[in-house]
Amino acid sequence: MLSATALAGAPMADLIDRHRPLMHAPAAEVFAVADRLGRRLEPFDAFEPRAYLPESPERSGRRRRTG
Repeated sequence: MLSATALAGAPMADLIDRHRPLMHAPAAEVFAVADRLGRRLEPFDAFEPRAYLPESPERSGRRRRTG
């Protein structure tokens, strides 16, 4: 997310909130690679990394609602 928002003149959290579908793509790609390498992603605060994996119910539901 730092790289994706580095050139913008707004706080990273604001950009992520305003462009959530766009930010989902790089996060999902990084998390898929971590999963393939056997790395366990750690949740923190309100962040749940499993929601970004392709087989997650959260992601499937999001696709059905918007597509």
